[in-house]
Amino acid sequence: MSLEELSTLCTYIHRIHDRTLADKEGKKCIQVWHDFEITSQKSGAPFGYRNIQTIHEGILGIKHEMPVVLGDGSSYACIPEDTISYIAEYIQRHEQHHEQSLPRLQDIIRDYNLEVRTEGSKSIILNPRGNLENKLLPYIKGLIFNHATGMVVCPGVITPETITTPEEFDYDYNHYGIEFIEPAYDGVLFRVYYDRDLETWTASTNGQIKPKNGWGGGPSFDEMFNDPVIQSSIDYCLLNKAHCYYVVMEHPAHINIIPHFKARAILVDAVTIRRPFERVNIDSVEGFTHSICRQYPTSIDYTGQTLFDLVEQHKKNIGIIVHLKNDQRIRIESKHFRRMSSLRINIADVYKQWIHKLRRPAPGTMAGTVLDMLNQSEQDIIEYLKYFTWHTEKFNYMRQRFLEIYTALCQKIADKKTIIPKRLMKFYRELTPEQHTPEMILRKLIDAEEKHLFYLMNPYNSILKSDPQVNSREKI
Repeated sequence: MSLEELSTLCTYIHRIHDRTLADKEGKKCIQVWHDFEITSQKSGAPFGYRNIQTIHEGILGIKHEMPVVLGDGSSYACIPEDTISYIAEYIQRHEQHHEQSLPRLQDIIRDYNLEVRTEGSKSIILNPRGNLENKLLPYIKGLIFNHATGMVVCPGVITPETITTPEEFDYDYNHYGIEFIEPAYDGVLFRVYYDRDLETWTASTNGQIKPKNGWGGGPSFDEMFNDPVIQSSIDYCLLNKAHCYYVVMEHPAHINIIPHFKARAILVDAVTIRRPFERVNIDSVEGFTHSICRQYPTSIDYTGQTLFDLVEQHKKNIGIIVHLKNDQRIRIESKHFRRMSSLRINIADVYKQWIHKLRRPAPGTMAGTVLDMLNQSEQDIIEYLKYFTWHTEKFNYMRQRFLEIYTALCQKIADKKTIIPKRLMKFYRELTPEQHTPEMILRKLIDAEEKHLFYLMNPYNSILKSDPQVNSREKI
């Protein structure tokens, strides 16, 4: 429905306003001839509805059974009176915020040098530098639009600003006022929206329209989101096609910092797809099994300190997200979670994480004894496992594996007839006569590049077809 069509409709409704009748429930309604149809162009129409009887749902986003009044042999469709004022307000907003055309998006992209990636007929605005998405335009980060028509397909996201001290909140944010507080999650944020070009519900991440990437060679984010457990918790028939739903996915196949032992899709926010992107009250949203629990400000006078105290009420909390009244969002993480974040290794393979934790001397130096470095590495690993306990078994396995290859090399030095796998044999041959000591072997192993040490340790017991010793010591 074009702006002109909306204006015509609004004028028409006001013209018959004086002939208002009450429906059977006693509420004021406006009678509109049932055969009055709105034929909207497919491209650029705010609503894809033809029948006047569905306008109430299309504009207000509320499913409503429109009463039909029969009189003089004619059919009438009734529109609640509050819809009239909403249509007028919508037209005013549409005139003030007519930013859905491609030239406006092109201006933003050009003026702020934003990176855009195109996938098929659609484009996505990638991460703006700094906190531009809040200062420039809410929901600009990750915004998806049709680059041919300039129509917004899906709003972007508002990235919370992480703060680490109460003073940061008091000095920089407290004066805006708090709208509500919600728990923070450690998962993958998806946007669930209806793609009118494809005529299907679609799920996109912040950086990808079709989230084909995964983490560490595991399933893609798209595959995880399409897990039957996730899909069974969403009833798409109950969702509003005019809204974009923000969903945090937790899945056992994806561990960022906190492991998840079951798949869940948690509704955390919803906004209208058309500009200005208006927040939808998720308490009234149906269609999601799991939704976030929000805490609204009470008589408590929140300060930075009271917010940080709130986070620390439960030691293993992730933290909270504070929604401010100016659309900014603040993330406050617990001390426990911040320590986990600082210790976290950005490597998906747990075996490779163990290798990464080994202390190594700076290139070209021999500072410290090998035993000192190993002892320090062990202390680092012990602290790491206090937070990432689910890695204990694999870390213990890698410790044993390291001792096995070290022992095998020492045995080879002591007795040249000892048979060792080919991968270790090549390492042995590269040793100089001066390095044929247990301590020098240990140092050379620690000095090895992480990728090479992983190959030597062979934690997955990969068998090389070219290795003549595959039947003897290949499991070392």
